[in-house]
Amino acid sequence: SPRSGWQLGKAFGQMQAAIHTITVPCEVESSAWIEWAGDEPELKTRLYELKSRKTALLHLDYHPLNVMADGVQISGVLDWANTQVGDPRADFARTYTILRVEPYTPQGDALPMMVLRRLLERAWRSGYLYAGGKLDEMALFYVWAGAAMIRDLSFKIGKPGHWLESQHLDGVRRWRDHWKRRAGIKV
Repeated sequence: SPRSGWQLGKAFGQMQAAIHTITVPCEVESSAWIEWAGDEPELKTRLYELKSRKTALLHLDYHPLNVMADGVQISGVLDWANTQVGDPRADFARTYTILRVEPYTPQGDALPMMVLRRLLERAWRSGYLYAGGKLDEMALFYVWAGAAMIRDLSFKIGKPGHWLESQHLDGVRRWRDHWKRRAGIKV
């Protein structure tokens, strides 16, 4: 039902917020994730210099296919291969970008999938903010997440077994550029 879907989406967000409360040793490197942005020198400089940077455990591939649920709550989180220590706003921005703009099919989303993605994104965000609190200075992190997604997915373009072509990343590029303008970074 839509109500149980909303509740599960909120639980999805609450679980990610809970991950971000896991303490990590102070001596663990906490800025390596910034390099995922690739060739974005101004963005990376601003992230390195950000005085409000926080430190938490980051999943960095947190999306519906990497969680297990019992129909009511999240019962497990899978695929910890990208895990790093860093600012939880980066992990939030990456999940938001995956839910909002990652290309899923060569034809783009059909209307029902588009609606489902938006509803899931809103439920997840609601759950995260309820459990983890308000996030600030997000524009830089949305730019980072868009740049990281473009870098990640560009490696698949033209490879056997992958349908991805450069134009499939146009929506991600628009997302990144929108947030660059909001952050005052030259597009």
